[in-house]
Amino acid sequence: MDFDKLRKGWVGEAAFRTCVGTLNVKLDASEIDYLINKYRVQGQPGLIQYSTFIDNINHVFSDLANPTAVVEEAKSQALFSEYE
Repeated sequence: MDFDKLRKGWVGEAAFRTCVGTLNVKLDASEIDYLINKYRVQGQPGLIQYSTFIDNINHVFSDLANPTAVVEEAKSQALFSEYE
């Protein structure tokens, strides 16, 4: 949110990369690129919908979520997208 001064729900790609890097989560370049492509704002080159990313992360930790199922679905989607 520090990079989203107007509170629009999106930030530039460089800011998103910086924020992901500060989370201390070990992602390689292809994984970060996958997130950027998944959350890219349609019709707005270089903008990333970080608010949707945060909502999806928070969903995993809610009482309603089944974290194992969420992780397995993400894995299957990632494998599927590799073959597209």
